[in-house]
Amino acid sequence: MEGLLGEVLRESGGGCAVYSFIAGPVALGHGGLAARKFSLKFSQHKPHGSNAERVMVSVGVLLSRTVKTPLKWKLVVDGSTLSREIKPQVVVDLEEARYAKMVIDATPLLASKFSERSVHSLFTYYDGAQPITLADVFMLTIYRPPADARYSYSFKATYHTGAAALEPGDVVKVYSSLGRAQDEAWRLAVTGVQVPSPRLRVSLVAGGSRRDYASGPGYRRLRVEIPYRGSEVPVAVVNEPVDTPVYPRLSIVGDILVYESRVEGLRVDVGEVSLEDSGGQTIVNAAIHNEGSIELRRITVYVLPNPRHKVSIDSLKPGESKRVRLLQAPGDKPPEWIAVEASAGGVPFYREYSINAHSRGEAKPGARGEHLSS
Repeated sequence: MEGLLGEVLRESGGGCAVYSFIAGPVALGHGGLAARKFSLKFSQHKPHGSNAERVMVSVGVLLSRTVKTPLKWKLVVDGSTLSREIKPQVVVDLEEARYAKMVIDATPLLASKFSERSVHSLFTYYDGAQPITLADVFMLTIYRPPADARYSYSFKATYHTGAAALEPGDVVKVYSSLGRAQDEAWRLAVTGVQVPSPRLRVSLVAGGSRRDYASGPGYRRLRVEIPYRGSEVPVAVVNEPVDTPVYPRLSIVGDILVYESRVEGLRVDVGEVSLEDSGGQTIVNAAIHNEGSIELRRITVYVLPNPRHKVSIDSLKPGESKRVRLLQAPGDKPPEWIAVEASAGGVPFYREYSINAHSRGEAKPGARGEHLSS
């Protein structure tokens, strides 16, 4: 393994941690298929009335071996220029290129703008003769609740960033100090990885949790819920071993965020789970219950490890339930978890529910009932 990941943030208290990924590749420059400019709009959760206290921006760029740094360019978010030079803190060599990582504490420039709105803009400009590739952008915002918040929410978070190049069989590990878990809190580990080949598989394991994995090529986000409730949470990202030669073979780990979140009065459950066999296609039936005192909005439900079919629910008021039908394609791996994403007053919610633990019995071919499906 070449490179390093360092802890750049450790925060806790009232509030929440919110992250965003922007995945490349985007070729920049004025040669070939590259473009001088790139822009996009992106949105992220923002708790009602909250103030952004910290904003961290991590940028990964792929460079040819002949390109020297620093390079003149421009990176702009919400009209504020965060960088005028590509001057990386960490650089790792790949088979045919280099991966350069810049980490920017953008709090002075972006805190007020991220406090005002949840939709943001990103713009880059690079006019070099030798093209470069914007590979990935990771943003982490720490929000604090207003004094008159309608409900209490709190968090703990650690954030490691940098660049680690993994050969097949290599592992990068970090330990996140979260302290003992709060009652009714959920814990997540999230990582961003560059996987160069469809023959490679990178996996994330956190606190004894299940593995989340992805194959290439391209930038991938991995995420797992952490069942471990202890103080020191071990997290590992593995470039899985291969039996035959692979080229290119170096996968890049750029960011690892581990956090715990708790919202007072938030309780979500999944029940009435059954499996249906319809013409060789597995259908997962379930009911999503809001058993708390906070309305859920922008709910997305899907099955893991095959999240291809997602069902959206506009809202669930306290005490409400909705049934969903989640289709699995022939050849998919057996469904193991039902994932629920939602916004609780702007605080992001994500939990994974074991299908075996919530199932009411064997698959029932041809079962019918009221349901939502996309």
